[in-house]
Amino acid sequence: MSDPERHKKLQALFEAALQRPEAQRQEWVRRECAGDPSLAAEVLALIAAADISPLNSATTSGTESPTELTRVSGEMPPSARPRAPRQIGRYTLKQQLGEGGMGVVYLAQRDGEGTTALVALKLMRSALATSEERERFERERRLLSALEHPNIARLLDMGTSDDGHAYFVMEYVRGVPIDVYCDENRLSTEERLALFRKVCDAVHYVHQNLIIHRDIKPGNILVTKEGEPKLLDFGISKLINPALTPSVEVTRPGIRLLTPRYASPEQIRDLPLSTATDIYSLGVLLYELLTGHWPYAIKTTQLREVERAVCDLEPERPSIAILRTEGLAPSGRTRPVDPSDVARVREGVPGRLRSRLRGDLDNVLLKALDKAPKRRYQSAAELADDLRRHVDNEVVLARSPSIKYRAGKFVRRNRAFVAFAALLLLTFVAGVAGTTDGWRRAEAARRRAEASEARAIEQAALADKARLQTSDIAASLVGEFQNKIVKLPGTAPVRGEMSRFAVQSFERLLEASPDDRVLKQRLAAALAEEGQSLADTRSPSGGDIASALQVQERALGLRRELFASNESDRQARADLATSLLRIADLHRSAGAPVLALPLYKEATLTLEPLVTDASPSQGVRGVVAAALA
Repeated sequence: MSDPERHKKLQALFEAALQRPEAQRQEWVRRECAGDPSLAAEVLALIAAADISPLNSATTSGTESPTELTRVSGEMPPSARPRAPRQIGRYTLKQQLGEGGMGVVYLAQRDGEGTTALVALKLMRSALATSEERERFERERRLLSALEHPNIARLLDMGTSDDGHAYFVMEYVRGVPIDVYCDENRLSTEERLALFRKVCDAVHYVHQNLIIHRDIKPGNILVTKEGEPKLLDFGISKLINPALTPSVEVTRPGIRLLTPRYASPEQIRDLPLSTATDIYSLGVLLYELLTGHWPYAIKTTQLREVERAVCDLEPERPSIAILRTEGLAPSGRTRPVDPSDVARVREGVPGRLRSRLRGDLDNVLLKALDKAPKRRYQSAAELADDLRRHVDNEVVLARSPSIKYRAGKFVRRNRAFVAFAALLLLTFVAGVAGTTDGWRRAEAARRRAEASEARAIEQAALADKARLQTSDIAASLVGEFQNKIVKLPGTAPVRGEMSRFAVQSFERLLEASPDDRVLKQRLAAALAEEGQSLADTRSPSGGDIASALQVQERALGLRRELFASNESDRQARADLATSLLRIADLHRSAGAPVLALPLYKEATLTLEPLVTDASPSQGVRGVVAAALA
């Protein structure tokens, strides 16, 4: 193994070991380094040198986890750490918490003023730092001074030590990395989404301040015992507007500052960056929180393979990834993974977890991980809002809004109402079937009893009664009940189905009694309601004007026939005018005012006799006003 490769493995194992409780580290390291005792010895030596006390044993750093420097040239970063003085300004250093690319982080206590509060002090490694690293350190101080957010570690102080070492002081976050917190507390998928949305809120705030973080990963997001995430480590962040600080973006050729496992394709390829870079990293983070796996099913963590996966491979659907039986160990080797163990700390069993991820969450994650920055979410706030939509059973942006998908979302949001409507429909169908069957039997009996006039009259009465019952049920479905739900959002599909059932029922009844005026009136009313629901722009399809026109034309034909047979019927006159107005409105909505105008005029003329009455009703006044308008 070449020295650079060994160094990368050593670094990965060291960082992963520090994520675990102190009592478990030695056993974990020996298990991961099975077959290579010298590697295990080196990792254990590094852990001992880090001198992490139980006070902060679950974290790698109070303000930053070690940022991985990928040196394309293979140059190794200096391994020696400078011995810091015990006193820095008014802060007493207690212990070293971690070491990043630009400085060493210490647990410290502020002297004086009767305070015992602990802080995290990041000290610049002046003796080892290059000019570029000093620039990045100063930039991090400036960036942090401008950030004030409940989910971002706060900058408390800054200064220069007596021997010329620059430093800054952050609030000390007593917490564990977000992935460790989620697994140790066995958070459900919904609870993980709620926690992640807070992280998105912090990242969105950072972006609003024209900053790209560039190193979003579990070690840089600690969660406190109160369950609040804190975003850390702005050491390699980048200003979106470099004109604000033109000297700080200098990087030596051959050096890239990134963590490959969480870096975006454009970071790997050294292309221009934007806030979409952090969206990709958020996608990787959420993928791991929900599935326990990296998005790409590769069998090694060698840098070339990781970069190839990020740039060229498509991420596996999360609902499929949770079934993997192999995972990647920090050492770079594959290790067996039991899907039951992954599900146990999330949704209990693999089947339930897979069902929870399938669909919306699959699509949300794949959108966040899209290779093309423009096809990802446009902001961290948009990503968080899509996750909220998923939890609230609303349509998510990451999925094409088909009628079936929208209808499914409506059903899940309104389970009680849909159950009631379904029960009503079943009752109605059963009633129609029962009364129709009764009518058919009565008709058959009547035919069989033609020889007996009295019996025929009795059976005819039964048939008429059955027809009347069926007609009353259908009329109530498109009348009273429709009026109660018409203002409820998303009920257009339900109202349309009710109207179609009523239309079919009246048509069957008219086959037996083609001259029944009441049945024709009710059929026309049901057709008019069906046309209204088809044209409703709040429906999943957004309104179908062409289909609505066809149905309303049928209703108009029936009402013309009813009015022509009895022009003294005031209701028939009002119904005819209403149908004329609805069809005219549809033509106008379709951009055809030339077709609408004569219908408005005809409606006005039809209503004129009702207006000249001594006391026209309020409803008639409204229809006339609509026609004139």
